[in-house]
Amino acid sequence: MHGQHAIKYRPEIDGLRAIAILSVLLFHFFPTVVPGGFVGVDVFFVISGYLISSIIFNQHAAGEFSFLNFYARRVRRIFPALIIVLATVFAVGQLMFLLQENKELTKHVIRSTLFVLNFTLSKDIGYFETSADAKPLLHLWSLAVEEQFYIVFPLVFVIYAARFRNFGLLVTVGLIASLGACLLLTPLAPNAAFYLPFTRFWEIFAGVFIARFKLDQRDHSPAWANVMALAGMTLILISIIALDLQSSFPGYWALLPTLGSSLIIVAGGHAWLARHILSRPVFVFVGVISYPLYLWHWPLLSIATITEGKELSVELRAMIAFASFGLAWATYRLVEKPLRQPGNLMRKFAGLGAMMAAILIAALLAQKTDGVLIRTTANDAAAPPQYNWKAGYRQDHCFVDALDPNSGAKSFVEECSGLEGSTGLSPHVILWGDSHAAALYPGMR
Repeated sequence: MHGQHAIKYRPEIDGLRAIAILSVLLFHFFPTVVPGGFVGVDVFFVISGYLISSIIFNQHAAGEFSFLNFYARRVRRIFPALIIVLATVFAVGQLMFLLQENKELTKHVIRSTLFVLNFTLSKDIGYFETSADAKPLLHLWSLAVEEQFYIVFPLVFVIYAARFRNFGLLVTVGLIASLGACLLLTPLAPNAAFYLPFTRFWEIFAGVFIARFKLDQRDHSPAWANVMALAGMTLILISIIALDLQSSFPGYWALLPTLGSSLIIVAGGHAWLARHILSRPVFVFVGVISYPLYLWHWPLLSIATITEGKELSVELRAMIAFASFGLAWATYRLVEKPLRQPGNLMRKFAGLGAMMAAILIAALLAQKTDGVLIRTTANDAAAPPQYNWKAGYRQDHCFVDALDPNSGAKSFVEECSGLEGSTGLSPHVILWGDSHAAALYPGMR
């Protein structure tokens, strides 16, 4: 942000981003070492809610808020790296994946461009299941949740603020309602609680709450700021170390990283932890490239898992992790940073929107042909055989459905016994049973 009403840059928040992305990476690459590293996403939610809502509140207070400008800036921030990753993963799938893998990948590409992948995953698969490794775009569920929040939140804020003054009350109610839904749904439907927006919005609302009530701008004493920052980091580290794949998450456990992140933000940049650790250049650098790093690391790991067809070695995982950092830095330096330069905002908005639309159209076309635009030897050779089980079972002819009055029971003996025209010299076998028995017929014949 540039201009009179921009929020002050806080390097320790980039450092907090680094803690978040490193915990996620370590969890994905070495889950036994950092069993609860998935909470890094929860840290990102709090940071995002704080930063984006601060910008909205400041611009609205100055009478400068514009929906078009806000969404254009979101597109300029989110789309460049996402377009590159989606296009790369889609192309790799076209060249290397089997038909069934490509079909699912194409579906996920379509939903990722529309930012609704989390709804699909809430019905398909759990984040912690083994088969999740074979879904290169699985991690984009969190981006979908964020963008769903920012589609709704600015509109609600502007409409509410135009008629009422106490928007803080609405933020508080939203936070409590979403948290309540999360706590209630997690034990009943953990998969839905993990992916759906209304059970995750409370973590973003936590950041909004800080910005709305300016908790980070209170006059905290150095001692109190140090205590809050240290307590916040302790909560995050406890969640990273103590949680694992068996934890009932999000639920009550999600309070640890969410509250921890909030305390660090509220403590401010004068806390010892912020000044001497989180603001270190190495943490700030990792925080700056955290978004493209998040986008790249999982597809690389997932594609390697699919192509290897077995558990990856520690050495290969380490190589993929280093490659992720390299691609993240290159994406930030060569794509994101130039596009963030002032000027031509609407032109960039239109261009990026057109590129995302092109990916969506390509994926929609691929969906009409079993997920592939160009058939290759790899996906053609591995096409699942089209077995006509009804013919093999002799459905409605010699495999009689007792519940169907129209099935061919009347002619069963004459046509299916094989005795017609028999000389009586050759042996006969009678196959009698259910569908499991019917499956044996083609081979026995």
